Amino acid sequence: FVAAQSDMSSSAVMATVDKGFQDPRHAVRVIAHLKRNRMRRPDLVITFGKPLLDKYSSSLSAAEVYNVYEEVFLAALDLGDERLAEACLTTLRQRFPTSKRVACLRALSLEAQGELQEATNLYNSVLEEDPANTHVMKRLAHVRATQGNMTGAVQLLVTYLETHSGDGEAWLELAKLYVDLAQYTLAAFCFEELLLISPRNPVFHCKYAEVLYTIGGPAEIKTARKYFAHSLNMCPQNNARALYGLIMVRAS
Repeated sequence: FVAAQSDMSSSAVMATVDKGFQDPRHAVRVIAHLKRNRMRRPDLVITFGKPLLDKYSSSLSAAEVYNVYEEVFLAALDLGDERLAEACLTTLRQRFPTSKRVACLRALSLEAQGELQEATNLYNSVLEEDPANTHVMKRLAHVRATQGNMTGAVQLLVTYLETHSGDGEAWLELAKLYVDLAQYTLAAFCFEELLLISPRNPVFHCKYAEVLYTIGGPAEIKTARKYFAHSLNMCPQNNARALYGLIMVRAS
């Protein structure tokens, strides 16, 4: 009953977004819903968050205000709105001058501006004080990959996953790096780990099958056919990639 009630609440929230900003509490619920469900909709965050900060911040708690500042900052980076992102970041830095979280946001801003070495230095300074900061470890790997240091990025993620083996995002990033390096057997291992974490994800079944098909041995082709079929069974609609893969495997 609780789960059903939550689903109804989520549906109700998203059913109202087309009407735009209505009132402060509704806007807070929309932003919280997007964050909780990891829905990457920077346009909606700006639509509902900017009026909150411009006109209604006094009606929110301090925690709500600064959470909205952070979400609007991230949305502005996504949309390339440097002025808005900088304005939000300036407010957060003034309010929390020693915060590691805000330091990470500053590093994200530097990444967006192409200042990768400065971002790396800032991430490293955070890690010196907080060696267990998993978010920073993954961002450092991303920066190394962006700089073209694929091997360095792989080393960071391998080290990270030795102690955080349940992090699906890290396994997916490592798999992509191995594919870029044409190390398909290692990429397949990463997708096997992902399938253990998310066995009902049709995308992972399809990607695993694609890597096996690329390896190309008789056993791998046979297994690839099975996983393309699994992907189609779980998601028969809008899954042209798995369908095409199954056709290619059968043609082999």
